Amino acid sequence: METLDHIFEPFFTTKKQGQGTGLGLPVVYGIMKGHHGFIDVESKVGRGTTFSLYFPIPTQVIEAPAAPSGEIEIVRGRGETILVVEDKEPLREFVMTVLGDNGYAVLPAADGAEALEVYRKRRDDVALILLDMGLPKMTGAEVLSELKKITPGVKVIAASGYLEPEIKAGIFEAGASDFLPKPYRVVELLGKITMALKVGGH
Repeated sequence: METLDHIFEPFFTTKKQGQGTGLGLPVVYGIMKGHHGFIDVESKVGRGTTFSLYFPIPTQVIEAPAAPSGEIEIVRGRGETILVVEDKEPLREFVMTVLGDNGYAVLPAADGAEALEVYRKRRDDVALILLDMGLPKMTGAEVLSELKKITPGVKVIAASGYLEPEIKAGIFEAGASDFLPKPYRVVELLGKITMALKVGGH
C-alpha cells in the first residue's frame, strides 16, 4: 500500500539505481488528467496489478435501441435509488455520474460500515446496492451478510476486479443478485442494473 501511494510521483521507482527513471506512470497520469480522466489501481502481492483507465463520457442520456434477443436491455431509470459502495472516490464519483445521468438517484458510501449505516437509515428508499467486494474496514462479503440480515430480499450487485471462481460462487450463495466485473463498462453497468431491478420488481 505504501508503494501504491507513490507510484505516480515523478522519479519514484522500485528499481535499482540506473535501471529505471520512474517517469513512465507520471507521464500516463498526466495524459489522463489532461483528458479529465483518472486511473484506478488494484494490486495484490503474488497476484499482479491491474491498471484501469477511465475516460469521461458525454453527459447526455444513453438512448439504447431495442435489445436483440439474448442481450440485456438498458432502460433509463425512473428515480430508483441505488446505494453505491466504493472506497475509491474517483471511481465512486464516476459511477454516481453515470447513474445520475441515466435517471437514478444515488446514495454514496466509502466503506462497509458507512454502507450499513446509510442502508439502515434509507432501506425503504434503496432499490439496489452496487457493492465493491474489496472494501476497507469490512469486506464486501461481510457487508453482504449484514445486509441480508437486515433485509433478506435486498438486491445487491457485487463488483470486483479480483475474484476467484469459488469465491464468486460463494457470493451468489450468500444472496448477491448479480456480479459485475471491474473495470466497469458503462453499458454493462446499466444493463446489470436494469436486469436486477426488473427481477421481482421494487
